[in-house]
This record gives sequence, C-alpha cells and structure tokens, in this order.
Amino acid sequence: KIHVAGEHPLKVWDRGVLVEMYRNEELCDVEIRARTCDEVTWAARRAHKFVLSLVSPVFRRMIQWEQEKHRRQAPHDILVITLDEVSFHIVESCLEFLYLGEVELSCRFDDLLELGRLADSLDISSLRSAVINTASELINTSSCAYLLQGAIVCGLFELEERCMLFALRNFPLIAQSPDFLDLDESVLEDLLADDRLTGYNEEAIYEVVMHWATRGAHRLPSSPRAP
Repeated sequence: KIHVAGEHPLKVWDRGVLVEMYRNEELCDVEIRARTCDEVTWAARRAHKFVLSLVSPVFRRMIQWEQEKHRRQAPHDILVITLDEVSFHIVESCLEFLYLGEVELSCRFDDLLELGRLADSLDISSLRSAVINTASELINTSSCAYLLQGAIVCGLFELEERCMLFALRNFPLIAQSPDFLDLDESVLEDLLADDRLTGYNEEAIYEVVMHWATRGAHRLPSSPRAP
C-alpha cells in the first residue's frame, strides 16, 4: 500500500468560497425561517446543512429530525427549519457569524443579548463566547445593571458573574444608574447578600432598597446604547 498524507483540504481551502456560496445561495439545502420585528410576517435565509451541523449540535439534531419528516412528506422541496422564538434579524446575524466569523450589530444591547441567547440555545460555543467577551468589554457604571439583568434572562452565566463583580466593586455608582431601578428583586437580594459587597452599612443599604422600591416602575428597561 502507498500512504499519501498532507494538509486536510478543509484547512487550506479559501473560506471566501464558502462565504460567496452563502451570499449567492449556491447549493443551499436548508432554509431558516423566523418572524420579523413586527412579529406577524416571516422571513427566511438559506444556508447549508453541513455548515450548520458542524457548528451546532442542536442544529444537527433539528436537521436530522426535519429531514426524516421531509423524506416522507415533501422530498423534492428544500428543508425548512422554523425558529419561532427569535427575531429574523437575530437569526440572520447568527448565520453571518457562522460563515464569516464576525457580525456587525446595532448600537443597542438588546440585539447583542438576544444573539447570545440564541447561541446558548443552539449550543454554538464560539458565538456564545464572542457575545460574552464583547458584552464584557461594554460593562460600565451606566450599562452594568442592564447587562446583568439581560445576562440572567439570556442564560449567559459568565457575563452575569462579570457584571455582578463589577456591580459589587462599584455599587454606589451602579445604584444611581436608571436601570438599577429595573433589577428584579431576586437580583437585588443577591447583590446585597454577597460577601464581596463592602463599604456599605445597614443604613446605606436601607436607603438603596427604599429608593429601588419607591422609584422602580417595574417596567421593561430601555436598552442603553453601546458607546
């Protein structure tokens, strides 16, 4: 036998080819559908089953499941996967990252957090880490409370811990930020019970709690804009 070995083709190929195929929808064999921002109409983007399966075990299982139904019901139609709990522009941003390794978002933190939530639910570790690292760089006294609450809602536990640590170290300033008033009661309790919170006596803590209780309108926080 003659053994021939070299660099694996997938290591040396031009990624631009894959990006071009995605942009032009060449050889795409799956369509990802989601609702637009009006939550009424639907939009779709085509992709490649192989790419989605490589980066996401959840996508892989979804594709396998849908493919089995697809063979029985509509073997000649393109495979369709519907994500009905996320906006289409977030899905599109996710796909952009999967093919390009980067994506541009709006200046609002909502999109960043929602992208992280989607990455978490689809088990796309590279995107989840990218979102957490990007959001961590944006933590400051104005954004910390909002990012903390959002990290908890979106299941981004590493970001939650970083926000908690920042809040504990800068609590007097965090307590004065507008989004502090919108923290859930359980989040405020965790902050005040944390041993890492120092420099606050009982009277000061009482004033913070009363300020939160009387001024908080239990409204949805308005997303700060990234700098």
